[in-house]
Amino acid sequence: MVDTTIMETFNGSRGSETDMTTIGKRAFARRKDLGLTQKFIAEQLKVSPNTYSNYESDKRKIEADMIPKLAKLLKTTTSYLLGESDDPEETKFEAAMRFSDMEIKILRTLNLSDDDTKNLTDEQIREIRAFIEFQISRHRERK
Repeated sequence: MVDTTIMETFNGSRGSETDMTTIGKRAFARRKDLGLTQKFIAEQLKVSPNTYSNYESDKRKIEADMIPKLAKLLKTTTSYLLGESDDPEETKFEAAMRFSDMEIKILRTLNLSDDDTKNLTDEQIREIRAFIEFQISRHRERK
């Protein structure tokens, strides 16, 4: 089980301060932003609507292995749900430890949109990183 309490306050997109201290509250807000129902999310997670409702209302703690599935359904990151990030739409470019600043600059020159990067698999990220590292080493050999 994951403790859903996060010690922070979230500033909402409209500038109003909203209490976003738990996974449940963040999931609720994100689900509402996307116009999804509790029933839909519950079906996708293979839990009862009552169970999912209890996650959002913090009456029940969400299983740790459920968090990545929930993040994917809510088109967000686990970092957002866990309170490590206040950006629910953080792209893979911006996610910590995904790409270095230099790699981001290189990838931006390839005109990859944020939507393109959101859909990259871990394998594709490894391939891109390997390609960039190869190009950098090749460039250094020329000097």
